[in-house]
Amino acid sequence: MSYLLCYTIYMTGDELQIIRYFRIDEEIRAGNKPNAKRLAQILHITERTVHRYISEMRYEMNAPIEVSSRTGGYYYSDPNFSISSLS
Repeated sequence: MSYLLCYTIYMTGDELQIIRYFRIDEEIRAGNKPNAKRLAQILHITERTVHRYISEMRYEMNAPIEVSSRTGGYYYSDPNFSISSLS
C-alpha cells in the first residue's frame, strides 16, 4: 500500500489536497514532465481532478506551469519555482 493511501484515512479533505499539491510540485520539479494520466495514477485520483489541481496551482499559487507540446507533460517555465517557497 502506498504512503499516500495509508494516511488518507486520518486526513481531512484540505490536508489531502495540500499533500497532492506538494506531490504534483515534486513530480514537476524532478523534471519528469508528468502528464495528467501519470499524475492521476500516482495520486489515485481522476485526470479531471489533476486538471483542476493544475489550474488551481496556476491561478491561486501563480505556479508557472506549462505543457510540453512534444510530450503533453507539465513543467515549470521557471526552474527555480517551488510551492514550498510560497508564504
